[in-house]
Amino acid sequence: MKKLNILLILLLSIIFSCKKDKTTNFGGVVKDVTTDAPIVNAHVFATERTATGSGYGYKTLGHTYTDACGNFEFDFGKNSDDIYLKAEATGYFDNENNETLISGKKYPNDLVVHLTPRSHLKLNLMKVDTTVTSIEVTILTPINVTINAYIENSAPTMSKIILCNGNQDIPLRFIIKKYKLFTLISTQDITQNYYCFANDTTEYNINY
Repeated sequence: MKKLNILLILLLSIIFSCKKDKTTNFGGVVKDVTTDAPIVNAHVFATERTATGSGYGYKTLGHTYTDACGNFEFDFGKNSDDIYLKAEATGYFDNENNETLISGKKYPNDLVVHLTPRSHLKLNLMKVDTTVTSIEVTILTPINVTINAYIENSAPTMSKIILCNGNQDIPLRFIIKKYKLFTLISTQDITQNYYCFANDTTEYNINY
């Protein structure tokens, strides 16, 4: 009888040890949003939202890196109704505000996560009209930002470096407003064949 009990315990332990938890499998590719080229060695996170005192946060379920073709794959033993994918890579903005949502417990293997390349725009403001006391430059593309500059006649040049989206398809467009004291004296809408190339610094001179 004792031997029978021992055999029964061994049999049950084998059965339970061979029983696997249901796993979550999905995958895809990380690509450059401007060129559609795969991004190698991008860091991809699978997360789920968790409730916090101030709203919600993210809990990491797993992370991995893309291969030489930009592909990634997840296989872990936790199921979640909603999984959020976040990715980051050198020279790119992460997709923090544009995370990919996998919902309804449908886990595809053809997901595409796009990242936007970083770029820098260096504006060289050069004063040529001594009656102008200040200038307001609004960059409409490839990023929406406004720069206000007050430049003395004794130091008529100023440079501003702006972090922006790298995109060789969208030309620079500016709205330039010139002021004499607090009076607007002119407005220019300028579109130039200048582009903020990815992972590079584009210089542009504005004379006013």
